[in-house]
Order: sequence, then structure tokens, then C-alpha cells
Amino acid sequence: MRKNVLIVLATAILTLVMQYLVTHYILPEKEEVRVKEVRKSGYKMINPVLDYYELEQSLVSETKSMQSKITGYIDKVKSEGKVEMVSVYYRDLNNGPWLGIGEDEHYSPASLLKVPFLIAALKQAEDDPTFLDKKIKYESNIDNSKQNIVDGTQLEIGKEYTIRELLEYMIIHSDNDAKNLLLMNLWKPVFHDVFYDLGIPIENYTDADNFLTVKEYASYFRILYNATYLNKNMSEQALLLLSKTNYNNGIVAGVPSGIVVAHKFGERFFAQTNIKQLHDCGIVYKPGQPYLICVMTRGHDYPVMAKVIADISAIVYNN
Repeated sequence: MRKNVLIVLATAILTLVMQYLVTHYILPEKEEVRVKEVRKSGYKMINPVLDYYELEQSLVSETKSMQSKITGYIDKVKSEGKVEMVSVYYRDLNNGPWLGIGEDEHYSPASLLKVPFLIAALKQAEDDPTFLDKKIKYESNIDNSKQNIVDGTQLEIGKEYTIRELLEYMIIHSDNDAKNLLLMNLWKPVFHDVFYDLGIPIENYTDADNFLTVKEYASYFRILYNATYLNKNMSEQALLLLSKTNYNNGIVAGVPSGIVVAHKFGERFFAQTNIKQLHDCGIVYKPGQPYLICVMTRGHDYPVMAKVIADISAIVYNN
């Protein structure tokens, strides 16, 4: 009788111990993950998801180590007066972790807006297969803003260009006249739908406004990478074109030669405050581990800010 009681008591204790271990160690309570979703509008019966991202950044040890190194570097260059502000967004595109540093700081996107303009043009081409071959005559200079970073390749007055060629000038050479000529030939409903669908009210602001964060802007590249807004063929075309961007002083300078980078840079100068902004955002196709990186900066010297972006790019690649 005594032996049976001891067996029952031991079984009860063992059961309680197992329940504790399972509850606290083996199957811990799952934390709620808050996400932001970007959905395609215009449907009555469906509500397709274009993109989503977790609102809280990842806490895995590898990401925390990378974040610590980037933060330490940013603190150093800020203390040396090389930059006033730096924001970084990184995401492993194999459904991996993300990190952000100053990711909620707002900047003027400047030429970064040429990526959503590219998306709008390719969206129109999905509906009108002849659009990319449409010819437009470039009759006069239509851009009044001063570009500080140029590669010397410009449209020629009096020459005809197809929309496809304008996209190449706009993305590869960051040509503002090509951008303006393109915008004059885009269907307004398509243009506005792109910004409305992606949840960023770009069309309501001027180029001088600070209204976009690294985390928000990164959505454009995720949507292209996942082919959730444009079809697969158009998404491929967009990223191939962005991989030919003729600017190698930012993200590209921080990765080994031969690594493909689909990216776009943007720069803005505010004469009233003598403040400059330089940004570079895109996808680094590291073999087996593609990732998205976006760096936005404020300071006074473009080459110095470009070096900061390149150094952060190198930290990310090597980690």
C-alpha cells in the first residue's frame, strides 16, 4: 500500500515538473508579432497583400551584433562632425531578420522617387504593351533643379526617345529631364494609384520635403523583389535596370567587385541651411543571402557622406 502511494506521489511530482518545463522552456508562450501590411486597392471581393513588415526589429544575436557595430560606427562619424544624421535599414530577403537605426527619421527622397516612377511606367506597360516603345521628342530642357551628382550622360535636344530609353536615362544616369519627360506621358490614374497602393503619399509633397523614412522606402524594393505589384516579367525588368545604376560610391563601394547591386541613390542640397542629403538604397545579391540595405544621411559634404554609406555597406556585407 505504501509503495503504491509513493508511486502515485512520484508520478504527480513528475507531471508537475514536466508541465513547468514545457510551459517555460520547451513551449514558451508565443509573443504577438505586430506587422504593417501594404494592400492593393481597387477590388470588391479580395484584398491582396503587396508587402508587410514586422514593426519590431529582430533580436537574434547575429543581427544585434551587426547593429552594435553599425551604431558604434555612426556614433564615431557623428562625433567627428562628418555627418549630422544617419539612418539605416537592413533586411535579410530569405525571410530573415531586419534591423533599423534611426529608421523613423524623415528625409527628402530626391531622386529615390525615380523608383516609384519606374514602377508606375512599367505598370502602365502591363496594360498597354506598346507604351515602352512609344517615341517622345525631347525639344528643350525641362528641369530647373541643379543636380550635384551627374555622370555627364544627358538627353540630346531635338532627338526622339522611346519610353524604354527614358527609363534607362532616368535610372542608370539619374537624368531629371528623362524623368520629367516620362511623367508628362504617364497616365495620371496609374501614377496616383501607385502611390496610393503603396501607402506613401508622395504626390502631395515637393522634392524639398522631409517625409520618407528608410523603412518606408525599403518597401519599394521588397515589392519588386517579391513581384507582388508588377508581374514577374516587369519586376525582373525593373531590378535589372536598377542593377545598371551608374553610381558606385555608396553601397556598391562597400561590397566586393562583381557582386550585383540593384539600387538607386538620391541627393538634395538645401541652400538656406547649407545642409546636404545623400541616400543609397537597394538589394545586394550576395550569393545565397540576398539582402536589402537602405542608408540615408544628412551632412555638409557629398564625398564624406558617400564614404559613410560605403563603410556601413561593408559592415553589413561582412557580417
